[in-house]
Amino acid sequence: MDYPPLLTFTAEEEYRQEFERLYCRKPTVTHDGISVRFNRSDFDHCAYRSKSMNDKSIFSLPRAQRIHWIGLILQDPAAELFFGWDRVKRRVDRESRVALTADGYVVVIRFISKETKQARFVTAYQDDGKRTAAGFSLVQQIRRSPKWE
Repeated sequence: MDYPPLLTFTAEEEYRQEFERLYCRKPTVTHDGISVRFNRSDFDHCAYRSKSMNDKSIFSLPRAQRIHWIGLILQDPAAELFFGWDRVKRRVDRESRVALTADGYVVVIRFISKETKQARFVTAYQDDGKRTAAGFSLVQQIRRSPKWE
């Protein structure tokens, strides 16, 4: 799937309003029927960055410019799907799913209920090419996880 050009708003608040307009009014349904819910605070997870994973305090224009890709990727049957990773327990997380595009954009959801096909949005980001402690890029690390069943 070809994704649209990057958004080019003049102010951070415009990106936040667009995120809320696109995702917070109703769930986004994935290509395989999962209803994904978004909260307003989720904007902070996909449009901010920092040096540590627990402190997202720096607005990231490259992240914000791709917010309209999130729903498109969730609905893209060509996106690669993998189980998530629990970094605290250091194991595969079968309650989360990672959608990955060919160019390295990542969208993560976490299931509320697999039986009713309901999930919550966790985050989205573009792989920046940095290496993990194991020497892999984030995309390479994701592709080492089991494929979504």
